Amino acid sequence: MQTSPVVFCFLIAHLNIFLDYGGVTIMYRRGLLYTALVVISCLIPQAIFASVADIEVNSPLTNIGIDPPRSFSYDLGVEVTNNSETIQTVEIRLISGPFKEWQASVFNRYKQLRIDTMELAPGAVTEDLSFHFFVPQEAPSGTYKFLTGYFDGSGQEIDKIEYVVSITRPETSTEDLFTLEPRYTTLTGPVGESFTFNAELSNKSTDEHDFDLRVEVPEGWQAFFKPSFEDTQIASISIEANGSTRLQVLVQPPLSAAPGSYPIVLAASNKDLGQITKPVQVELTGSPELTLTTMSGRLNSTVIIGESTDLKLVVFNSGTSPLDNIRLLNQSPEGWVVEFDHNLIPRLESQEAIEITASISAAEDTLPGDYSIKMVGSSLQAVDTADFRITVLKSSTFGWVGISVLILVALVIGALFLRLGRR
Repeated sequence: MQTSPVVFCFLIAHLNIFLDYGGVTIMYRRGLLYTALVVISCLIPQAIFASVADIEVNSPLTNIGIDPPRSFSYDLGVEVTNNSETIQTVEIRLISGPFKEWQASVFNRYKQLRIDTMELAPGAVTEDLSFHFFVPQEAPSGTYKFLTGYFDGSGQEIDKIEYVVSITRPETSTEDLFTLEPRYTTLTGPVGESFTFNAELSNKSTDEHDFDLRVEVPEGWQAFFKPSFEDTQIASISIEANGSTRLQVLVQPPLSAAPGSYPIVLAASNKDLGQITKPVQVELTGSPELTLTTMSGRLNSTVIIGESTDLKLVVFNSGTSPLDNIRLLNQSPEGWVVEFDHNLIPRLESQEAIEITASISAAEDTLPGDYSIKMVGSSLQAVDTADFRITVLKSSTFGWVGISVLILVALVIGALFLRLGRR
């Protein structure tokens, strides 16, 4: 059987009267006054004084470590229980901690709302509350404390809960704040060509920054940054927070550069964030060039009908890289025969020359005069031609035969005249 609070108060009051009884009249009156106060206090509604004891606040997880922090939110569950028989008002206060920077609050997970005040029905238990927060991107490694307080409708404290969040970030390097990424790190081409590197510069920090741009090239080379799809040479560029831009680096080797690999360094820097360098390289393969000529440089010759004439050709690689599989061809009048002592040159190094003999024979029915023959040197890397003027002459044998015939005819005629003259 449960004793009524009012009856209990009367018993306490009479006990005090009994203890005071036997004293002087003043003591008796004091007992009556005390009795009246106790009875009045017991008649005040129980909800006012029972609310704090009848409301429980519990958060199972109040101390967590995050390594490393992520961009999504975190929620630590909170339960508030009303054990009384009346509706209770609960006020939630954010007492101390970086609540604003962390967007932290006591939160209704289902309704996605911050909760400052709520009413609980008798026997109700919250199932949708949590301590909700985001870890700021700029928050360094360390321990962060958040103190929350729960109060009843009269402002009396029910409970306080302190959340301790420890975050650990990996050591930050310059490339965590901004990056410079070339699309290709090696470009290859012949001497005399220019090269273009495409790169992307990204600002991963939370603030806008200006970046200085620089290209380190071998002596005598020229290079500069420019925005993609623009022709403006730039030495610096501004990039917004968490932004990026595409850049191009134009590199021009000197014409005197020899074939080989040449290192180049792309650099971007900021006075607050530091400097990033990216090594790239240009490989010059040289430029093969085929020249077909003669030792004297003269492109003419003479051919006698019925005889062959040797023409000395020079095949020269005047470029800066080797030539492979050079074939020798010709275009000559019909019936003519042109033969090379070497139809194929397997390889010709840079600045190397080789002499080739071309044997030329005119057709038997060729009339004396000037004719053209085109000599061709051809490989997959280069081609050159040389046009020769060939003068065709009759054979000297036929000339002597003609002279002999004429002399013989003259002798015969002379003999006839002498014989007839005697008669």
